[in-house]
Amino acid sequence: MHTLYFLLAPDPFVPGSRGDALRLRFMGADVVSMRVIGDGIPGVIATAAAARNGVGAGRLSADGNLLRWQAPGSATPGPAVACAADGVYLLEDGADASKWLRVQVYNAFLAATGEARVFIGDRYNELGPDDVAAADAIAGIIETTQYTLFNASAAPVLNVLLWIDAATAGIAVSSDGVNFYTPTSAGDPHVLSWSSIGPSGQVPLWMKRTISAAATSDPGILNELQFSWSSLNV
Repeated sequence: MHTLYFLLAPDPFVPGSRGDALRLRFMGADVVSMRVIGDGIPGVIATAAAARNGVGAGRLSADGNLLRWQAPGSATPGPAVACAADGVYLLEDGADASKWLRVQVYNAFLAATGEARVFIGDRYNELGPDDVAAADAIAGIIETTQYTLFNASAAPVLNVLLWIDAATAGIAVSSDGVNFYTPTSAGDPHVLSWSSIGPSGQVPLWMKRTISAAATSDPGILNELQFSWSSLNV
């Protein structure tokens, strides 16, 4: 799971221009850290959710072609987004704009009004990216996987920082594939940093996972990365 923080730029609610601009990718595909279940509003399909939403039930509401998102645990729905044409839109929570929901809208099928709960849950085996076989776990294993941080926006993202969630154990990260560190906060002296990633640009990232010999099996471990950045207007 990855957590996104950003300095919001006043762009339209277009995917790739706001809180979902910087994306973690593996072999060219976005790492999907959260599972989205349930739409409930005709003409609207939720396709992705920010990890910042957390686990729980959010609320999606429609008033004609105006859609709003309220993240799990939030008391404030976000600004209404006009979806006058078919397409993909980004909806944001009213209290925290980094808690977004990406939706596909089919305008002809939109109900006049409606409201539905959207359930968000963690996904496993997204970082790793695979299970460890019993024989490997008995002997111990070290796996190194390469990812990229991709800027999907039309503007540079600045002051990019990446660290490991403090509750995550057994992984280390690297920006060169040689020197690995275990930073656990944005202020850690070993936090990975990039001053700028240009429009449609990407930088490499390596993650090393260590399974100690004879480690106890646990099917419910989350490997979590967190990253932050600031952005400029397009």
